[in-house]
Amino acid sequence: PLADVDSQAAAVAGLDALTRLDPGRADHWAGLRDDLRARLAALPLDTLAVEPDGSPVLGAGSQLGWLLWADAAADPQAAAERLTRPDVLTSYGVRTLSVDAPGFLVHGYHRGAVWPFDCWLAWGGLLRVGRAQEAERIREEAR
Repeated sequence: PLADVDSQAAAVAGLDALTRLDPGRADHWAGLRDDLRARLAALPLDTLAVEPDGSPVLGAGSQLGWLLWADAAADPQAAAERLTRPDVLTSYGVRTLSVDAPGFLVHGYHRGAVWPFDCWLAWGGLLRVGRAQEAERIREEAR
């Protein structure tokens, strides 16, 4: 009933891989990938998930790193800038949810904690868009 942006970014990456792994159906996989990218691009930058009716659930967090990593961000530089603001990027790594979000809970599993896995995806995503300095900050802080 709820489609989180992280999973949709992973689906974009998977569909992109299928375009290379299944050349006979590359056009099919590329079409699905491009449709999903277009749906993600239509969402506000701070979208955490999408409700069944299509309305966005807002809240910046580590999903921005997933979007960058999967090459699924509509505006990669804006996503990188938002990801590296202090409400998301801390001295411990990337938060799953901004401290400014109404649902933030520092020890909450998906509500603001720092996950090493998400930090590494954010690191790779920032490198993908040429933001090596910010990526290095995540690498240093997530160790």
